[in-house]
Amino acid sequence: MAESTASLSPKDFIADGEIVAFDGKLTSFSKLQKRMQVMDPEKARHLKPKVYLYLFDMVYYDGYDLTNLSLTERKKILKEKLSWNNPVRYTSHIRESGKEYYAQACKKGWEGIIAKNGRSTYKHTRSRDWLKFKCTNGQELVIGGFTEPQRARIGFGALLVGFYHDDKLLYAGKAGAGPMPISMP
Repeated sequence: MAESTASLSPKDFIADGEIVAFDGKLTSFSKLQKRMQVMDPEKARHLKPKVYLYLFDMVYYDGYDLTNLSLTERKKILKEKLSWNNPVRYTSHIRESGKEYYAQACKKGWEGIIAKNGRSTYKHTRSRDWLKFKCTNGQELVIGGFTEPQRARIGFGALLVGFYHDDKLLYAGKAGAGPMPISMP
């Protein structure tokens, strides 16, 4: 990654972005965590999964503070002034149909979206011009019992959970450590 960012531009710049890893077509924080503590560049080059740097804003370029420019102007400079090569990627700005884009993101299983006002100047904190919309898929569950512990577990094995649907308590599955898939009628 260091070599990729070094080749982006001969000028000094400060860009805002995020490093991500993928599990299939979805970003995966757990896959990224496996890479985060690797300090040896040679070892990191050969590790799976590959990581990518998505840049979405530029706040400084070649001696100029860009924070007083609009996001749209800063993104234009970001796109024009840097040389784009894998694994460094440009993140475009969606200007319309934000609600539909958010719904699509949630349907695709994304964590959420960031909404930024294209006319806003750069702020070093979240504001009404910089909002995060998370995709949440939740279900209230009822604990109906538990299983006996197995192997090294002590106490109980898993919780037996269910949910109400049309005034009936339906079995949803077992819940142990980690996320649990739930089948809905």
